[in-house]
Amino acid sequence: MTFTMNQLAAVALNTTVSRCLKALNDSLSTTSPAAEVPADCVSLFDNVTSADGNITDLTSLGNSSFPGYVEGGSSLTFLLPMWQQVTFIMCFSLIVFAGILGNAIVIWIVLAHQRMRTVTNYFLVNLSVADLTTAMFNVIFNAVFMMHSHWPFGALYCRITNFISLLTVTSSVFTIKAMSIDRCIAIYNPLSHRLSRRCALIIVALIWLVSCVIALPGYAFAQTRSYEDRIVCSLSWPELGGVNPSQVDFIYNVVFMIATYFVPMVTIAIAYSIMGHVLWRSKGIGEQTERQKEAIRSKQRVVRMLVVVVMIFGVCWLPYHLYFIYTYLDPDVTYTTWAQPLYLVIYWLAMSNCMYNPFIYYWMNSRFRGYFRYVLCYCCNLGSGLGHKCSEVDRLQSDWTFNNNSPHRRTLKSTAGTECLVLTTPPNNRNATGSQQKHPHSHKNGSWQVHSDSSTVTYVL
Repeated sequence: MTFTMNQLAAVALNTTVSRCLKALNDSLSTTSPAAEVPADCVSLFDNVTSADGNITDLTSLGNSSFPGYVEGGSSLTFLLPMWQQVTFIMCFSLIVFAGILGNAIVIWIVLAHQRMRTVTNYFLVNLSVADLTTAMFNVIFNAVFMMHSHWPFGALYCRITNFISLLTVTSSVFTIKAMSIDRCIAIYNPLSHRLSRRCALIIVALIWLVSCVIALPGYAFAQTRSYEDRIVCSLSWPELGGVNPSQVDFIYNVVFMIATYFVPMVTIAIAYSIMGHVLWRSKGIGEQTERQKEAIRSKQRVVRMLVVVVMIFGVCWLPYHLYFIYTYLDPDVTYTTWAQPLYLVIYWLAMSNCMYNPFIYYWMNSRFRGYFRYVLCYCCNLGSGLGHKCSEVDRLQSDWTFNNNSPHRRTLKSTAGTECLVLTTPPNNRNATGSQQKHPHSHKNGSWQVHSDSSTVTYVL
């Protein structure tokens, strides 16, 4: 986010400024001639002249006594204690590992399996692409800069990381919004024309196009500034229409925050309120068949999963936006010793959103769960040469429909979330007539397996 990159450029001096302000206050409130402002503080006030969050040259600072400040040449850089650095590096590394692995598996599940290529899943893939991009190209680089107030990755990547941070956030929230509206229309008016997969792909392309336009200032105005012992990456806004750069930065970020958080969250909340009313509170006309009830339950499961995705997104990003508002209203809060670790925690929470969605899909969607189990099983057994043992049962996808309502028949879910037929009589005695569609990977060529459960003999296809 652009405003945070500029704010972080000033975090390196927060503790020093706090100490110097205290020294200045003491010198004004005492009559002792020995109470003087330290020389390094005089240099600090002479050199820090920018009001837009940028650090000016600090070449005259002397020794300092507060924890975390180390001298490098004639200039100083604020560093977190080592235990905090190690903790934050481990936490951000967890985001990178889980975000890349989980989202890559989600993308493979949908794109490699025809059955999973639904409109909703296309939106989920787009969300995973945005999260994967964040985990790969953004998280660690910004974390290093935030902890050391030094950008060692070059001027070009300074532009790229600012652009990507805006691009992925915008794409994610617009994807969630589009997915919510599509689900709302499908549930509120089930007889309306459904969104085709081709239209879904066009919407995805438009989302990325609009996101690129919104994120373009992050690339156009990002630049590095070199100081004696560090390099700072931040946005350098031009003066537009008589408005100074700091005000331009603030206006852009307020508009960005409203357009990519508050307005979408309100729209999404309205959409899911409508869906909840239709699926849980409204009563259908006449008696519903079992198939109709199952269709409603299936829609409810999808809506529950998407609600959790939205809630996690909102919770992760809300502190990030509130921090921006609060520090604008009370800039003094940035001149505290806890400002840097607090911001790192808030930033970690926002970035961690890119690793949660695969866990949500595994937890709340049986089909995704089956494919995840297949991948994890295959990877765990690959080294021992047992990768081929990893269950085609987990990939089993068979459908069975019947023309009667036999009380001896039930439909259950397999470990892969597929529908399995459960009978209380052997298959050669069944009277049901139906049609079968076998997946090419069905276990044992679709043969019946017998399991004993109390007095019931179960035959699972």
